[in-house]
Amino acid sequence: MGLYLILAIVVLIGLSVFTYFIASKSPIMRHSLNVVYTLAILVLAYFLFSSIQKPIQFEKGKKERYEETIKRLKKIKDTQFAYKSVYGKYTGSLDTLYQFAKYDSLVIIKAIGMVPDSIALMHSAEEAEKIAINMGIISRDTVKLAVSDSLFKEMKPEDMILVPFSNERFEMAATILETLSKTKEPAFEAKAHNDIILKGLNRQLIVNLNDDRTKNEKYPGLKVGSLTEVLTTGNWE
Repeated sequence: MGLYLILAIVVLIGLSVFTYFIASKSPIMRHSLNVVYTLAILVLAYFLFSSIQKPIQFEKGKKERYEETIKRLKKIKDTQFAYKSVYGKYTGSLDTLYQFAKYDSLVIIKAIGMVPDSIALMHSAEEAEKIAINMGIISRDTVKLAVSDSLFKEMKPEDMILVPFSNERFEMAATILETLSKTKEPAFEAKAHNDIILKGLNRQLIVNLNDDRTKNEKYPGLKVGSLTEVLTTGNWE
């Protein structure tokens, strides 16, 4: 776009010089050049407007797509947490996570009753609860709750695994990491590249964004979790 603007400005300057030095004595020529001059100004104005609007429209589209993608990555994270609470590990399979979200259940411990203040003030929370249970003041009931009912009230499980505005699936993997204290910790990572998230927007601006992220040693897209560190945060946080 910068080249077009330079060429348009050069043409306008050339027409102005030509009009002043050569066509000043010819009314017909001057009138014709004025028409051309006006058209050139309109073309220049269009290029100026377009050059300003392209990055604005790109940022608007990027913001919308990033927001929707983040929602789904957060849902993947929440579902991974629920999966780990049941199976003791994360899954690296989107299909497995989808099946869990669609058909599996969570075990919920339902509290019935309250620990009296007379007991709570005398003991720690855990001890007070045990005493109240032994005295029959409170009880705990184990119930099963469908994952879809618990976590998917505003989103379908099948939408969770797809990158918004595309038919592409998120990339996801899971592993076991060894911490500094030599303990083994499960980890997962789910991500989508900018080329997929922003597909259909200005290609050159996508390339520029990816180059900037890469130069700063950052993933050129959105992701949650990590396969190299015990992290469950997103790279947008």
